[in-house]
Amino acid sequence: MLLKDVLDWLKNEFKYPVPDDYLSFLEKGDFVTTSRKNYIVNLEDENILEISEWFNYDNLSLVYNNCLEEEIIEKSHLPIFDSCNCTIVLDCNNENNSYGCVFSRTPIGHYDETLDKNVYTEFDFVAKSFSKIIENLKTVEELEVMGIL
Repeated sequence: MLLKDVLDWLKNEFKYPVPDDYLSFLEKGDFVTTSRKNYIVNLEDENILEISEWFNYDNLSLVYNNCLEEEIIEKSHLPIFDSCNCTIVLDCNNENNSYGCVFSRTPIGHYDETLDKNVYTEFDFVAKSFSKIIENLKTVEELEVMGIL
């Protein structure tokens, strides 16, 4: 799938406004999908997310549809990467005060018999923007030099 096809998909099927910082990231396409990277969300808390898979534009619509079908995400949430089997999403609902924020959701919920489906806890806040993730993205070697790992 070409980037143009994905941009068309975002406009015609996803239909939510995607923050410019994420669109720019997709257009650059300079992330490495084969190597594991870590990124520090908040240095004060030493909160580290290990990015195991970027959802690049080749698989973005497929991942989105799968997550939506499993009810792991809302329609306005765009999955951006996997971290230790948690789906990390970008909130693209510009009617929310959390538009552009990044959240985490584990794919494991609990089964609610009255609803007859899996129910998930609230999304965990990760970062105020996708730019914060890029700014704090470090390789394992960089983190070791910083004394984090």
